[in-house]
Amino acid sequence: MSTPVLHDLSSALLRETLNQVSRDLNLEPFAIPEGELGDLQRQEIWQAVYQAVSELLQGSSSALQQTFYRVDLAESQFREALRHSDPAARLSEFVLKRCLQKAVLRRRFSGSSNS
Repeated sequence: MSTPVLHDLSSALLRETLNQVSRDLNLEPFAIPEGELGDLQRQEIWQAVYQAVSELLQGSSSALQQTFYRVDLAESQFREALRHSDPAARLSEFVLKRCLQKAVLRRRFSGSSNS
């Protein structure tokens, strides 16, 4: 499964979003090749986020809560994802969307005009 969020982004904004994901999920920074990203790289990124979220769901509840507090997901989104047939997929989508929002807001308020 892949999320449309990744397919609609410029490479620069995708990089900023993934840097935010790495910070929020406490992951090693993503190795992102220079230039435009193809569908294969975007699928690999989705898989990495999905795997990290799956591991969080299988770990301790306190680590899970701390992580999603750091991501700043709404509690209603978290509960909705847990009721979903694939909670890791739904949470991954929410994480990517929230990290994208943070990247866009950071750009907007820092005056950066990259798109």
